[in-house]
Amino acid sequence: MNFKTLTFFILILILSLSKSFSQQNYATIYGAVTDIDSKALNGVNIWIHNSNSGTTSSSTGKYSLKIPSGKKSIIYFSYQKNVKRIIIQALQSGEKKMINVTLAKEYNLETVVIKEYKGKKTKKIPMQKIDVEVLDVLPSTTERVITIVKTLPGVSSNTELSSGYTVRGGNYDENLVYINDIEIYRPFLVRSGQQEGLPILNSDLIESINFSAGGFEAKYGDKLSSVLDIKYKTPNEFHAGFSVNLLGASAHVEGSSDNHRFKYLLGARQRSNSYFLNSLDVEGEYNSSFSDLQSYISYDLNENLKVGLFSYYGRNKYNLIPKSQTTDYGTHDLVLRFKVYFDGQEVTKYENVLNAIDLTYENNNSLKLKFIVSAYSTKETEYFDVMGQYWLDQVDTDPGSETFDSTKYNLGVGTFLNHARNRLYADIFNFQHKGEKIFHKSELRWGIKMQYENIQDELREWELLDSSDYIIPINENELKLNRFVSTSVDLKSFRYSGYLQNTFTLNDSNRSYLTAGVRANYWDYNNEFIVTPRFQFVFEPWNRENLRTLYNNPEDTTYKRKLQIKLSAGMYYQPAFYRELRNRQGVLNPEIRAQKSYHFVLGSDLYFQMWSRTFKWTTEAYFKYLDDIIPYDIEDVRIKYFAENCATGYATGVDLQLHGQFVNGLPSWANISIMQTKEDIEDDFTYVYDEEGNRKTDAEGKYITEEQGLIPRPTDQRFRAAIFFQDFLPNNPTSKVNLNFIFATPLPFGPPQFEHLRNKGRMRAYKRVDVGFSKLLVSRKENFGNSNKFFKNFESIWLSGEIFNMFGVRNVISYFWVKDVNNNYWGVPNYLTARRFNVSLIVKF
Repeated sequence: MNFKTLTFFILILILSLSKSFSQQNYATIYGAVTDIDSKALNGVNIWIHNSNSGTTSSSTGKYSLKIPSGKKSIIYFSYQKNVKRIIIQALQSGEKKMINVTLAKEYNLETVVIKEYKGKKTKKIPMQKIDVEVLDVLPSTTERVITIVKTLPGVSSNTELSSGYTVRGGNYDENLVYINDIEIYRPFLVRSGQQEGLPILNSDLIESINFSAGGFEAKYGDKLSSVLDIKYKTPNEFHAGFSVNLLGASAHVEGSSDNHRFKYLLGARQRSNSYFLNSLDVEGEYNSSFSDLQSYISYDLNENLKVGLFSYYGRNKYNLIPKSQTTDYGTHDLVLRFKVYFDGQEVTKYENVLNAIDLTYENNNSLKLKFIVSAYSTKETEYFDVMGQYWLDQVDTDPGSETFDSTKYNLGVGTFLNHARNRLYADIFNFQHKGEKIFHKSELRWGIKMQYENIQDELREWELLDSSDYIIPINENELKLNRFVSTSVDLKSFRYSGYLQNTFTLNDSNRSYLTAGVRANYWDYNNEFIVTPRFQFVFEPWNRENLRTLYNNPEDTTYKRKLQIKLSAGMYYQPAFYRELRNRQGVLNPEIRAQKSYHFVLGSDLYFQMWSRTFKWTTEAYFKYLDDIIPYDIEDVRIKYFAENCATGYATGVDLQLHGQFVNGLPSWANISIMQTKEDIEDDFTYVYDEEGNRKTDAEGKYITEEQGLIPRPTDQRFRAAIFFQDFLPNNPTSKVNLNFIFATPLPFGPPQFEHLRNKGRMRAYKRVDVGFSKLLVSRKENFGNSNKFFKNFESIWLSGEIFNMFGVRNVISYFWVKDVNNNYWGVPNYLTARRFNVSLIVKF
């Protein structure tokens, strides 16, 4: 049975299932939730007793919830410290009933009896939940959700132009990203952050964000480092919004039908980075156009059965016509100036399409079944012919000299010519089923997935580097090129994977949970079958119920301290994808095996009261043993793999974070990460030096070498600190400021021409501060600025001013290597963007 036939069969099966469940009906309750002063309450949690079904109130206090028809229902309304229970008598199928609810501010402990509420199950999973509210007015050079992820403990990124990030010593390709259980892929051919364009994640459409930096569950896929789990909204009422700034614009609309069975979510974005890129050292014409359109449409076939369609189209185009470049670098005593005049241009295009249909069955007995059929297609082209004539000079640094800040000595003159005609086409189809069953003291989850991949790659590129103003031919028909690659690849393969896991409640009083799971994966390209067990243990010795007994005062509710201890361990194998298969000559290695990582994570979450607000202090220590890993080098954001399982290594460290509302109503956090990662490559070598720094030789005059042993991996960043802080301006609650601060110690690097010097040097430390100032012009919720009839149509209007790289730090992303007249190599730093200002207008309906 071929893949198309199987897909057709699955669709017929899904339609049959939808018809068989279509006889089940429901009723609808709706209304508004207000406080005792009749003010609308936003974010009230509303759920059905003994059910997974629930919703939240909107900014106007409105809500709508489907309930089973023909039987009595118990509905809970929860807001901050107040929980209210409402009993609704049996309603007829299709009946609608308005129920308006008022929640008082008093805290009644007796009403908090919600043990049967299955929606609490996320507390058992050691993942970090990110506040979606901070995305609204966040200053960001890329997609806002990516900016937030880069501030999390264990996460690192040394470029503001890319959506890629590394986690605990891994690389960009070792992170899982999901949207509504659909795995998302990064571009294959991208070389630099400015080429990358828009990531598929759209912050305007996001409902929840969960992140794990390691030790995650078996239900997530086969990658070495992390998982980012994104859920898009399922709206119950109409909302819309748009934003415009100097970088581009975005708009979205969401809503549902009157009976709330049909729901839609649409988003569109247009962006250009030309304004940012004009601050780079390379002067020229930057023409970038990044745009996308995505939607999620769902329809409730009945109370228990829902079908959804996710669609995405993205088109990223980057065109550079470079003119010249002037880069000064070095020390106070030795300043070098690299000056280049260019000819040619660079054109890069990425065109992506993703379509997925899902069918979800969920009943009141906590059974959930989900089927997903998806198709992803990408077309990537990379064309460039760029010739540069360069001068490398030493600059006169003597202020008293007549030639101050001018050329003192010329170190080299040369020419380089880079050429590429690269085309890649990839189609990825998959079918997956996921299920879960909630029992009294356990939660069983399972899943299977079949994936077909068709990748066609035409790679042809070469590089010429000359520093003597002429080229010596090897023979009359061949030139001496610094690098030449010409290959054609047609790769078709199937992958099969599945998982089974169960979460056991070990002790209700102390809230102890154990999640045990196993994954299996088979790839027919290399006939490798792998099985990876994973475990997570969560123990809460302190909680709200037993703390009052602990402090010998059952009536006192001021103590809110809670401690959660987390332990994770498991095997995380990453079967090679196309990038890991291809070596630097463009040749695939059919003998490649899955990279292996063994995670051991011990952590704790301490919740405590400070300034009458709850804060969380998180600590995680981890150790990862790496085996059969594929070494790689990073140039900007391009990863060059060795395409061999020829190394072992480790990553170890500790992550610390303080999270809370330092200012009431505005979440902020600060974190510190300390990490070391090293690898030992088979058959690598280094030269042996004497005390005077000269290479030792043997009796025959040959240089003496020895095994290098453990050396830093390209992502070995020893220390990193990040702060995300929000505050209101003094005596002005409608104006606030956002601060995003990152400091990271240098990453390793080395000249690519000399393998024995790989990762021996260190780049500059990465330092960056982005600040945003926002003014609330109109707010329906706060009854502010909407006295005019026209402005009453808006939910909110924000005006923001942003300063990117406020202190103008010249951060380095990579090095360009050139030769001088003595045939020595010099590394010229490629600097990132300078200080830039931005203005944004954000409007919501």
